[in-house]
Amino acid sequence: MMKESVRQTLRSQRTDSQHALEVAAWPGLAALAEETLDGAIVYGEALPRLRGLILLSGVYDIVAHLEHERVRGVEEISAMSRVMGGNLQAFSMNSPTRILEDLVRASAPATAEQRNALLQRLKSFLPAKMLVIHGDNDRTVPAASSIRFVRMLRALQLGPDHVRLRLFTEMAHQAPVV
Repeated sequence: MMKESVRQTLRSQRTDSQHALEVAAWPGLAALAEETLDGAIVYGEALPRLRGLILLSGVYDIVAHLEHERVRGVEEISAMSRVMGGNLQAFSMNSPTRILEDLVRASAPATAEQRNALLQRLKSFLPAKMLVIHGDNDRTVPAASSIRFVRMLRALQLGPDHVRLRLFTEMAHQAPVV
């Protein structure tokens, strides 16, 4: 899906500087375009790799989150389902935890050497350090979302030096932001 977006962007008839800025603003586009289009560079060099990333109280599994919203009785007023087009496949395709699960599962039958090469390639797309913060009293997005996401990142052999989870006691959804 992402590769198709790159192709569509490249086929676009727009060549104005505003479009170039829009494309450059999407950090992964240049790198994806290079890989997708046999090394062609879209609008100059790829952006530098992020050194770190801090994630706050995020929804990392949209399918599980929509079930949580259904249990809470807010699925009809939530924008999540509408944004994802009400399509279960789209929910999974846009859920970082599920994407990581698929990648880990796909690498399992490979030889140790192949698995290592795949894991190194996957790691090269991720920031060198990640901090995931969540409150254990978050009723909007349960802390289980972050816990499971970190578990999958660690399945990629990203140890505690690279991926840290910080759960705060009695902290609600908005608290990490304020």
